[in-house]
Formats: sequence, structure tokens, C-alpha cells
Amino acid sequence: MTAEAQALAADAKAYQLPSNRNAPIPPQAPRFENVPLIDYDFARWGSAQERTRLIERWQREVRAGAR
Repeated sequence: MTAEAQALAADAKAYQLPSNRNAPIPPQAPRFENVPLIDYDFARWGSAQERTRLIERWQREVRAGAR
């Protein structure tokens, strides 16, 4: 979106951080430095083996029970 289009969000009381670096940041928008983040272990949880394991577990425990 253009900076002008994203600036309209504040008029609608939508105070998110704009993705366009040229758009003004509303004073009510959250500050990145104040947002708590999850310490995500991409090496462990992002591996193909872990993905396969979790999907297989979901299919066994969740999907199977829905039938």
C-alpha cells in the first residue's frame, strides 16, 4: 500500500504499525521494542523431521477423533 493509503488507518482508529516505511506511525500504535516475542527455536521446530512428526501426531490424535 502507499504511504497515503496506510495513513488513512489512523483516521479509522486502526493503530497498527504500517508496513510502508514512508507512512506516518500513529502515536497510538504499539512500539516494536515493547512487544514481547517468543524465543522460537527455528532449528528444532522448523526442521522437516519435526514437521512430519507433528503432522503425524495431529492426524493420529486430532483428525482421527473427528470422524
